Amino acid sequence: MDWFNRFRRDTGTRAFLPEIDGLRFIAILSVFLCHLNVFFIQKNPGGYTSSYHDYPVLNLVTSNGAYGVYLFFVISGFILFLPFARFYINNEQKPSLKNYYLKRLSRIEPPYFLVMTGLFILLLFVMHQSSFARLFPSLLSSLTYTHNIFYGRDTLPLLNSVAWSLEVEVQFYLMAPFIARLFSLNKVKRRATVVSLMLFFMVIKHIWVLPFLSIYDYAHYFLAGFLLADFFVSGDRIFHRENKTVPVLFGILIFSAIWSFKISKGAVLPLKAGWDFSLTFMMFVFSYLVLFTSFWKSLLSKKILTTIGGMCYSIYLLHNPIIWSIDNLPFSRKFTDIYLVDWSIHFLFISFLVLAISGTFFILIEKPCMNRNWTANATRRIKGIFTQQAA
Repeated sequence: MDWFNRFRRDTGTRAFLPEIDGLRFIAILSVFLCHLNVFFIQKNPGGYTSSYHDYPVLNLVTSNGAYGVYLFFVISGFILFLPFARFYINNEQKPSLKNYYLKRLSRIEPPYFLVMTGLFILLLFVMHQSSFARLFPSLLSSLTYTHNIFYGRDTLPLLNSVAWSLEVEVQFYLMAPFIARLFSLNKVKRRATVVSLMLFFMVIKHIWVLPFLSIYDYAHYFLAGFLLADFFVSGDRIFHRENKTVPVLFGILIFSAIWSFKISKGAVLPLKAGWDFSLTFMMFVFSYLVLFTSFWKSLLSKKILTTIGGMCYSIYLLHNPIIWSIDNLPFSRKFTDIYLVDWSIHFLFISFLVLAISGTFFILIEKPCMNRNWTANATRRIKGIFTQQAA
């Protein structure tokens, strides 16, 4: 068996879209670089001939790595809306809501539960970094996807900071089938409605700020995924097939712009809403190029990218705890007097560590949960064991 196929995600009965896993690779790499840079800035011993202030481009790109989370939202919107778009637009098989929710539950819950519970045990009983009274409420709120509500928008989950975004994802999972009914409208009406909703949320979230993070703050990214699914199923093309140069150059320009600009938190409303619009638009267009143009589709379908991108959920759950767990290891020391060289050494080592641990977790835990029949198979095995014992 091809080594890469061992780490390829189980996509079920539908055709595999490798370029989507290529997009996931970009998203998870962005998030990883963001957290790695934060760790290195806080934990490096200093005494270098230069400092992070001397590398503004590196710090800008890595700090904008948080945009990778938004790209994940766009991808989730595309993937979850796709079967509904096929049903409403192409009259294909109607998605079963029971199977839809069961798949979401059986697919994301076991890895998430194991990681969060494992971190709770590790921090409390092994590393003794906090108290039960402090960690257990955080664990309970994370497992019930209510941490953002109870702790507010300025407090990240104690056990695993990235869990805040999974709560937003779960809210979208619950709402997606109902939003998907917009596909029943004709092309002009549904696209006009979705674009109007995107613009509405881009503005209103800055006027009426909720005390906690929720899908309300990120609805426009998921709706961008709706539009992608609409274009993909409808087959509508922005660029002509024979035009190859423009999509390549346009994609490079957009990709560079996404991770090269940033606005301050204190910016005025028009600037905030304008940047939300620009960022969402650029992510939509770049994702469109990956789905519809030969150059970007081919580039992001490379096996090394799709393999890592296919493990993004495992990597997302584990990378930050792994990064911060090496604080006391000998690898978290100063190797040279050059800041960028030391940063690169840490990047290579931590990347290898994250891929090794996440890859193992993916093979043992996440990939088996991708099998839509794994719960039924597990139930049969358990019944078989008890039947044999009874006999």
